[in-house]
Amino acid sequence: MRTNFFKRWLFLPVFLLGFFAFPQNAIKFSDKPDGFASNGSGKSFGANGKKVVTVNSASDFKKYAGKGGYVIYVDGMIDITGGFMPEDKDDSSGKLSPLIQKVTRGKCSSWVEYRDKLASGMTAESDYKGKHCANEAGGWQVSLSEEWGKLTLVRVSSGTTIIGLDENSGLRGADLVLNGVSNIAIRNLILEDAIDPFPHHEKNDGFNAENDCISIIDGTKIWVDHCTLRDRIIVGTEEQPKVHLMDGAVEKYQIYDGLLDIKGSSSNITVSFCRVENHDKTMLWGSGDTEKFSGTRYYSLHHNYFVNCTQRLPLVRLSSVHIYNNYFDHTPDSRLRSNQAIQTRAGSKIISEGNYFGEGITNSVSGNGKNPGLLYERANVDNSKYKKAEGHYKLSDAPMFKIPYQYELEDAENLPKTVPERAGAGKVRVEK
Repeated sequence: MRTNFFKRWLFLPVFLLGFFAFPQNAIKFSDKPDGFASNGSGKSFGANGKKVVTVNSASDFKKYAGKGGYVIYVDGMIDITGGFMPEDKDDSSGKLSPLIQKVTRGKCSSWVEYRDKLASGMTAESDYKGKHCANEAGGWQVSLSEEWGKLTLVRVSSGTTIIGLDENSGLRGADLVLNGVSNIAIRNLILEDAIDPFPHHEKNDGFNAENDCISIIDGTKIWVDHCTLRDRIIVGTEEQPKVHLMDGAVEKYQIYDGLLDIKGSSSNITVSFCRVENHDKTMLWGSGDTEKFSGTRYYSLHHNYFVNCTQRLPLVRLSSVHIYNNYFDHTPDSRLRSNQAIQTRAGSKIISEGNYFGEGITNSVSGNGKNPGLLYERANVDNSKYKKAEGHYKLSDAPMFKIPYQYELEDAENLPKTVPERAGAGKVRVEK
């Protein structure tokens, strides 16, 4: 029998936990989410099953995702760019070359040549909002960014359910944009390499990419479940391309931004049983400390496996987040350093329960000492190197918000075994 922990089991001894978590036996379009995504979801969630398609091409996926109301089964791995995705940091196979040659009208023939020409017209203080570039490559950057967006940005309409058919199904290069929409499920999908090969330059902050695997803006009632989100082209800080600016500075040319970012008035979102790996700026939930937002945002994050991610697991601002039964760790052979796991920032309220922070994590909790968020925690296992960063959070002796759904807390000691076995695409069979 399920129980509402917030109301009845708040002081249940830790040694009794761990007998209540039951894995899913199958993924079906008719499934309903748990967590905050279940709040007010009604009798059904996502598409109602009256319109069902199976897709294996970028064009079909974009078409049906934009229509709304469809159950979309993804069959195999789809390159959303239609063949322009580079294979490595220097595009040695020349996949991007035709696009670059077209936009530059033959004045530039490769990705490496484009990057060098762009950087040669910049200083560390060049900014895309002002004086961006002293040569014609600045104009190329704007045009190339627009062309890349046409290929990779997929606007998902309300009432859509997206399910990968097996462990090899997903999207490469896609940025799923959920803007002002609701009632969406994304499940059993591999989402990788949502790169921005043509990032803009920000004053004293270098080249910054914009694309994410999933971008949620003003979205509600969204469920991301049993997905794998990861980087494959470049893994590790030292593997980032380097460019030389006209003032002699050497900067990283960053092509990755986030994996799953949430902004605006988005609320009632659950991220569950996902494998999140090999990434730096992983999940940004709340765009800035000075963001003008006066509403209430609620998110749930549970049974996810964060492995070899540098930071933002997640970074939370002006939001109430229930984080439970997640496993955070970093392997010795990782090419990415560990920095922070959970980050509490301005206006954040985090209930952290039954999570496991492995020895490879630097700080289990950090944030901003000038404007720390609120943290309530219980039943966690914290083996991180430096534990919680002092002064970066305000510890609460009681939960700061009501959890309106029932949930089952697993013993955190079990998570290094149970979470990797269940989290990610391909761990549960799909029933059409």
